Amino acid sequence: MICMNLLIWSRPQFDAARVLKIPKRKGQGSCTGDRVGVTDEQNGVKRNGVAVASPRLEQIGVDAEFDYIWQRFPVDAPFLERFCWAADAVLSPRGAGWNWSISSIPRPYIPRHARDGERVVMEAVPRVTKSGFQRCLSETEFVYTRFNTIIRSYIVLDLVSILMEQDFYFAVGPGESHQRPLLPRYLQVLPRWLLTGYRVNLSLVACLSHISFEYSIIDLMQHWTMRTLFPSRSGLWMHASAFGSFSQVLDRGLAGWWGDYWHQTFRVPFLAPATFLIREGYIKPGTAAADAVAIFVSFFQSGLLHASGSLSSVANTKPWRPLLFFLIQAVGIIVERAANKWLRQHLPPLPKRLQRAANLGCALASLFFAGMLYFSDVASAGLWTPRPVPFSLFRGFAPGLRRFGSSEDT
Repeated sequence: MICMNLLIWSRPQFDAARVLKIPKRKGQGSCTGDRVGVTDEQNGVKRNGVAVASPRLEQIGVDAEFDYIWQRFPVDAPFLERFCWAADAVLSPRGAGWNWSISSIPRPYIPRHARDGERVVMEAVPRVTKSGFQRCLSETEFVYTRFNTIIRSYIVLDLVSILMEQDFYFAVGPGESHQRPLLPRYLQVLPRWLLTGYRVNLSLVACLSHISFEYSIIDLMQHWTMRTLFPSRSGLWMHASAFGSFSQVLDRGLAGWWGDYWHQTFRVPFLAPATFLIREGYIKPGTAAADAVAIFVSFFQSGLLHASGSLSSVANTKPWRPLLFFLIQAVGIIVERAANKWLRQHLPPLPKRLQRAANLGCALASLFFAGMLYFSDVASAGLWTPRPVPFSLFRGFAPGLRRFGSSEDT
């Protein structure tokens, strides 16, 4: 879908531009001129309509020894440079460092038409975005936060995997109860709805931990590798946190979960068909129809992506389950928005705590009732059976446990 976005729904060779880091000219404090610069007022920060000095780049975590310019597709450059430009576009799913970057992650000011060689306003890169995605200001902070996330995720994955191995559901998915070993005593006493909630929550925690773990490792590898091979792509500001702020779920409900809190890796390609229709004038931007099309197209493509993984599985899976799960999320967001609009028009403003509690309840209800569709298919595919960590910290404290009801001790 990333390639479909670049080849079908957009024209990167004509419209895209990436941030390029270049050495400062000798004796030059910053880029100047029409193509490699902006005016002091554009470069600075405005207060009460008056341009004031920009913050020092070192204070916002940007390497002040270099200038930053926009680079459009280098048509006349050698093949290797053109190849690297195109590969960079393919390998930047969230668009970090590009003029098509998603607004959820920290990014510089993006002009409407970025000119080749035009200075990038790096002073505009926020520390934390409205969605809650954060960037690090120093390499020490970057390394600390990523290793901290790796350690915490490792511990959670270890514990979750031990709990999953006691429930045969996580090995083969849903099925007839008489065909599988008995559940552990602490699960046998749970009513069916609570057992379902336990499985959904355990699966969700495993997903969140996996994504956090993998994102942190990839960030470290990319930063250290790019710093040597491609210095322009090694900026700390390009490595935003994996997830946004959970407060967005409290403030916006299910829409906040998927639109702000979730990792947003495929947001650009998922929205690409709707963006194309709006850009070409087939749909009027800002209308209810445009919002509905964008939501359904995004979640339909997400459902197709996850259903493809189910379809390619060797196990007996049902690809319609992940597709239906994501379509239900789209319906849930539209219903949630309509309900909020109706309540604002017919009821006095509710206390903020009550509003946040209602938003959280809507999000959790949708994830709970529909989540079993997706997670059952994940379990049927056997994705939970491999142990996620090479060395367990806790398995030795519980000797005699059976792995998915088999005679093999965990």
